[in-house]
Amino acid sequence: HHHLRAVPVVDLDTAAASSEAAGREAARAMVHETAAGHFQDAVRLLARQVPVDLVRRCRLLLALGEARTKGGDPSGGREVLAQAATLARRLGDDEAFALAALRSADRLDFNDVDHPGLALLREAAVRESPHRPRVLARLAVARYHADRDEAIHLSEVAVAHARRRAEPATLAYALSGWVYAVWGRHDPVAVLAVADEIVAHGRAAGDPETELEGRLWRIVFRLETAALPAAEREVHAVARLAERLRQPLHRLLATSRAATLATVQGRFADAAVLARDAWDIGTRGHEPDADAVYWGQVFSIWWLEPHAVADADIAAMERIVRRLAASSPVNCHAPGLVLVCLRRGSREEGLARYEALREAGAAAFPPDMLRVWSLCLLATACVELDDAGFAEELHTALLPSAGRVAVGAGAVACAGAVSHYLGMLALLLGRTADAARHLADAVATHERMGAEPMLVASRAWQTRLAPAAFTIRRDGKLWVARHGERTVRLPDRKGLGYLAALVAAPSRAVPALDLLTGSGGAPVEDGLHSDTGSGSDEILDPAARTAYRTRINDLRAEIDQAGSWHDTERATRLESELEFLIHELAAATGLGGRSRRTVTPAERARVSVTRAIRNAIAAIAAADTEMGRFLDDHVHTGTTCSFDP
Repeated sequence: HHHLRAVPVVDLDTAAASSEAAGREAARAMVHETAAGHFQDAVRLLARQVPVDLVRRCRLLLALGEARTKGGDPSGGREVLAQAATLARRLGDDEAFALAALRSADRLDFNDVDHPGLALLREAAVRESPHRPRVLARLAVARYHADRDEAIHLSEVAVAHARRRAEPATLAYALSGWVYAVWGRHDPVAVLAVADEIVAHGRAAGDPETELEGRLWRIVFRLETAALPAAEREVHAVARLAERLRQPLHRLLATSRAATLATVQGRFADAAVLARDAWDIGTRGHEPDADAVYWGQVFSIWWLEPHAVADADIAAMERIVRRLAASSPVNCHAPGLVLVCLRRGSREEGLARYEALREAGAAAFPPDMLRVWSLCLLATACVELDDAGFAEELHTALLPSAGRVAVGAGAVACAGAVSHYLGMLALLLGRTADAARHLADAVATHERMGAEPMLVASRAWQTRLAPAAFTIRRDGKLWVARHGERTVRLPDRKGLGYLAALVAAPSRAVPALDLLTGSGGAPVEDGLHSDTGSGSDEILDPAARTAYRTRINDLRAEIDQAGSWHDTERATRLESELEFLIHELAAATGLGGRSRRTVTPAERARVSVTRAIRNAIAAIAAADTEMGRFLDDHVHTGTTCSFDP
């Protein structure tokens, strides 16, 4: 400072050197804005020299660009670093060019394509320098959404080069690039081991930024494996490192991940405050992903507990997701916007957006850091819209992730166990056994995590596996039938009483005759029950019919004999008996001489009770179709009747 004020007395070279030294001291102390000011002074002083020391100027521009970026002015930093790259290219300084490319790509916006930054990385990748492994790793990250195969290849080459160099910080940087490149095609347990290696190398190199990066990966994959307490420990460690580094980016990362954990644990008020704080930090620091992080976090809170988020934050969240859905090259924002539309009164728009996603299919979501989370949101919309036609495709797409937790974008958001969404989809498809298995897994996962709001949601879906309870009781002159939350009131009719008796004895066979006579719902056991015979008996059995016919023939012979003897009185008596027997025999036989049968009380009861119960169910169905359908499926009538819930 004193050398700068004494420029007329002290030579420019000395003043510039003093400003540069002050800048580097401030940078080591993590006072980045102060460092940027000192480096800017040094650049201005150096520009007044004739001739200008271009090598020194390039070095100062690199330092100034880095300080501006870390101090919360990434766009200003990129402008200066572009100048440094141009100068390094002119000087043929491959090492300086690599640093310019790396620092320019330090703050990538994954909802936009940074073509100039990407071009610098590509050019630096073909130049030989000590920083080439880092350049390849960063290029892999930059190409993640555009070409996954290329990204993975670049990251593997970067790791191979870094292992040969055996520099802990460089190897940690390259490993982090590899984890990023395989993200979405990864095994959480395997990449956790790599995250541990990144942390260890970062600490060995005394590089807190690299250590923080490794701990962020731990948070992601600890959450994916439902290890919430371990993830929480990492969040606290990241917060401590962020305070040391004093950069808006790291404070944004630490605060937003604390918001994610608070949401998962059901501390919604805390989560809302933390999400807002993270957004404020990122906005003031001009971090490119601040808005994307904010909408994802506010959405996650609002989705689970709408009243925990202020109206202003909900409105801001909707504005951001609409903008990103319209402009971002990645489609992760679209399913969230569908749910926002459906739940905030824009149903027609939500349906139209859903249909577009349905037409594109699950394949439109590549296997990246957002696929599983996005498909879980889309599955929620599918179930809310009762779209069984799309449910099978979504179920198939999510099934490989069963047993994991859906974590989006570096733990910006967590939607809970993937099995929860598989259970919802299976239930929509009518596969209750699969639904029961998935939901049981979701409940176990959420219990292990201590994710109370998600546990409540999974248990609520479990209750849908069993039919809702049905009750019917008399209330004065009316009957009140309830099925779950549905209620029907009907005037008195005989069949409703029969139905109530069956409901009072679930899964028991009750004789229709007992219902008719009011003897209650006594169970039928061991074949010992009220008369439930075949329904009728013969009026005359075969022996009786034979006896009748024999007597009729005998009477006819006796009548002839009485007539020949002129015994009129006897003949009259015999004719009366004959007429009676012929009438009785005719009443007991039908066409072709087949025996007629008499209707028993049990048969009369079967006909009467069945008609009454079915009429009662029809009356209930007229008031509530779903309740009527339930009773049609679960009430059985006949000689014995039952209600089988």
